[in-house]
Amino acid sequence: MAFRHPYTGTQLVRGSIKEDKTPQETAASALLETSGISLEGVPLSLGTSNGVVPRETWNFFLFACPPLAENWEHHCIDDDGHNCKFFWQPAEEYLEGDWPAPFIRALRFAVGKIDKLSPKQKDQYCEVQHPEIANLILKQLDKIKDGRPVDPKVVAIAMAGTDEKKWRKLMLQIKSEAVKLALNGKISVLRKGKPVLGADFKGLYKIGPLKE
Repeated sequence: MAFRHPYTGTQLVRGSIKEDKTPQETAASALLETSGISLEGVPLSLGTSNGVVPRETWNFFLFACPPLAENWEHHCIDDDGHNCKFFWQPAEEYLEGDWPAPFIRALRFAVGKIDKLSPKQKDQYCEVQHPEIANLILKQLDKIKDGRPVDPKVVAIAMAGTDEKKWRKLMLQIKSEAVKLALNGKISVLRKGKPVLGADFKGLYKIGPLKE
């Protein structure tokens, strides 16, 4: 996750450690203040680096988070207040443009550490994209002419067939992709007939076209 600062270019979320806070606490508070995101759970430490900025030690943490929009804007109260525009930066892409050199070095360090994580850690902390599921959700909605919502089970069966053991394994991925599509204003996720945003709902839900 990265953001464009109106005055200092493209950055990663960071904060300065104060005497009464641990590096982990500082990371969580910086994430909340800069992006508006508050996360539960313990972040994964990726270690420290003295090679980002001379005479500075940077601590790196990886947070697990629910599905979020592709882009959003948050008003940060620091520096007399300004709007930061957030987006997801693909780790494998070459960084250029208005990326300050320290953040390029910081991202390279983090990506190197993430590459060495175990498969279990990657499943927990790294979001996996499933564009084929998102595309199928949109195709299933296109087939419905009267605007009726679609049961996510229909999407699962369309992908995996009627073997329940196979299609049930896709249900969490379908929910994740449906939530992301809803957050990006492409569909509606419906719980008891009412639209919901975010992934913190429980129970049965349906997928519907975006309502005007």
